[in-house]
Amino acid sequence: MKTAEALSQLGVNDQTLCAQQYQDLQGKGYFIVENYFSKADVAWMGAEFDRLQAIEGEQGGHEVHTEAGAPRLSNILNKSTAFDVCLECKPLLAAAFHVLGPEIKVHGFNIRDAAPGQGHQRLHSDGPKIEAGDYRVVNSLILIDPFEADNGATRIVPGTHQNGERPQDTLDDANAPYPGEIIVTAPAGALVVLNAHTWHGGTCNVSGKRRRVLHLSYTRRDQPQQLVQQEYITPALYERMNEAHRYLLDI
Repeated sequence: MKTAEALSQLGVNDQTLCAQQYQDLQGKGYFIVENYFSKADVAWMGAEFDRLQAIEGEQGGHEVHTEAGAPRLSNILNKSTAFDVCLECKPLLAAAFHVLGPEIKVHGFNIRDAAPGQGHQRLHSDGPKIEAGDYRVVNSLILIDPFEADNGATRIVPGTHQNGERPQDTLDDANAPYPGEIIVTAPAGALVVLNAHTWHGGTCNVSGKRRRVLHLSYTRRDQPQQLVQQEYITPALYERMNEAHRYLLDI
């Protein structure tokens, strides 16, 4: 199987994204689709995050990394079926194929919360330092809770995916506000598709309201996965995945 065949089986084609989404992805490095996931999907994913995070506690996310002040989960497909719907996310798949193709696979799949008064991150880009245009990762923000200006929503610096620089390497203070940055605000159920080389980072949750978000990312097939699915795969996950999912998960 090849990526194009897998995407076709999942209903993804060159009409999946509209002209404006292609334009935003190219120019700004991201686009937003509001109300992409249903209220029922969002409620189930949120409940499962809370259930699993209560079990794992401070160790939540340990398969990739933990973060003080921001409860996390990783390896989530092996822990619950609630998140399977994200593998059917057509705009994300189409964007990843457009930016990274011709051959892609899942990179990582994590959930991050931001505790009250916590959650601020330095500006960063995902993946290695690259030559401008040699992209390696497309990420997404799947909003379980609304993103508001004061609840720890993600900040993005539009267009910075085009410069080939990583802010964590080049800025004197990557924690400081950056000229031209925007705070993503969107309702629960929204999907943000992000060229992961665009500078971004979480902000401080000042209001204390929940802001749980899933990050499902894709990379080129010649690149390493953030979570190597083969090392964690369970029989239950393998059996419920179809052929296209197995290919994209690289299992």
